[in-house]
Amino acid sequence: MTRAGVLAAIKEFDRLGRDAFLKATGFGRSRAYYLDYQGKLYDSKPITGYAYGLSTGLWDTEDPGD
Repeated sequence: MTRAGVLAAIKEFDRLGRDAFLKATGFGRSRAYYLDYQGKLYDSKPITGYAYGLSTGLWDTEDPGD
């Protein structure tokens, strides 16, 4: 995962809005852990999952063995 991937995930989160981003990524709302970026809180797992997918090309819906 890269910084650029995390920043792209944040940008997409802001573009779509929280509910649409969570629906698009298949994650639920965070219960305990958040990413604080420039004073705004983001759900940590969806941001991390999206950034990981961008950075590696491996998305949660894909089997890494493919």
